[in-house]
Amino acid sequence: MRVLRPLLVVVLLLLGLPLLWPTPRSAEPSQQLPVQVRLQADLALRLIRLVDLAGAGLPPQARQDLEQGATALLDQGLAHRPGNPDLLIRRALLSARSGDLAGALELLSGLDQAAQYPAAATLEQAWRENAPSPGAVEALRQGLDGHARYLALDLTGCAEAAEALRPEEEARARRDLFLLSLLAGLTLTSLGLGLLAWIGLPWVARRHHLSSGRIPPTRWLPLGALAFLVGFQVLVALVGSQLFSILGRLGLSRIAAGVLTQVLVYLLALAILVRLLPHLARPEEACGPRALLGLSRPRPGDLLAGLVGFWMALPAVLAASWATSILLGHSPFSSNPALEMILRASPGELAAMGLLTALAAPFFEEVLFRGVIFAGLRASLGPWMAGLVSSMLFALLHGDPQALLVLTSLGGIFAALYHKTGSLWPAVLAHGLWNGATVAAMVLLMANR
Repeated sequence: MRVLRPLLVVVLLLLGLPLLWPTPRSAEPSQQLPVQVRLQADLALRLIRLVDLAGAGLPPQARQDLEQGATALLDQGLAHRPGNPDLLIRRALLSARSGDLAGALELLSGLDQAAQYPAAATLEQAWRENAPSPGAVEALRQGLDGHARYLALDLTGCAEAAEALRPEEEARARRDLFLLSLLAGLTLTSLGLGLLAWIGLPWVARRHHLSSGRIPPTRWLPLGALAFLVGFQVLVALVGSQLFSILGRLGLSRIAAGVLTQVLVYLLALAILVRLLPHLARPEEACGPRALLGLSRPRPGDLLAGLVGFWMALPAVLAASWATSILLGHSPFSSNPALEMILRASPGELAAMGLLTALAAPFFEEVLFRGVIFAGLRASLGPWMAGLVSSMLFALLHGDPQALLVLTSLGGIFAALYHKTGSLWPAVLAHGLWNGATVAAMVLLMANR
């Protein structure tokens, strides 16, 4: 019976995966850049801006490394989206900047219906005729942004217009130097702390009993946890779309309506969970829903555990990304629409999305995947198998196929935090810090364009 029950749970989970798999997200239409590719394209031009306008004191090797890095970023993007006009135009600008006009023209010739892209047509005409057309300045100003606009004006002979932009571009280059140095410094610091945590944690675990014993002794019904997960998907399908439609008719933007819909669905699901909790679990001793889910009053040690978990996440994610790259044959990219929304959000919408991704979503997801599913499966499958299954479900429900390994590794770290501390708060904190750091990094990369 001890063997059959875990096997039955695993089989039922596998049978339930088709129900849990989200609907496809627009299949990444060819005209749409994935978020990472868009950021890569923008970062490439900013590296060139550093070399051209703020790199007077850089050693020759550093300048060469930055130029090669920028070219590699665009080539990587073109490997994902070979015919994308944004990438082709930026890559053509880099070729023309290095003196390879023939290569630049060949890239632009790869554009289908180039007449639909006035900036590309203007560049091609100016390079073929060795002179800008009368409307070149206006076409390039309207069709390009960031350092691509300055490079296009400079490389097509629009010297006066380029010179007018130069002071502003120089100021942006100096700000870029600060922002990118700050981002690199924070990333390297977090990576170093994470590696130290991975090295030191086994030593600490051997000498100290990490679990606080605050997980109440319960006999969870694993199939009830799975049933709630399926029910949550049904709730999202039935209620979420209707709420979104109603909020849109009230005049809210798509981003604001999406954020508010997500928060309301979370609250409704949590209310249902609290009512169902006595039926999903059979505690051996009386305890309330907060204690049952590991949400008792947090202790100072929970803060430290959450920080350690956040630091440990970066090396794990890098390793998972590297493994995904090997499996796919190219670097993974995300199809998460929330990242796309961040790129288009206004400052107010961005603040709301920050609260959603760093507070509301981590709390609800940790309650669901660690407090309910992991704890529900642990009694039958043991902590290792329960952590793996709950983490895979956590990854699957994000509907981001190329991020499956990354999300599974994150879920595993959050499950370990809950299991070892007996409290859900460290996992909530580590999850919130990770999401918040991701949003902050995207804002930094999109700022000062």
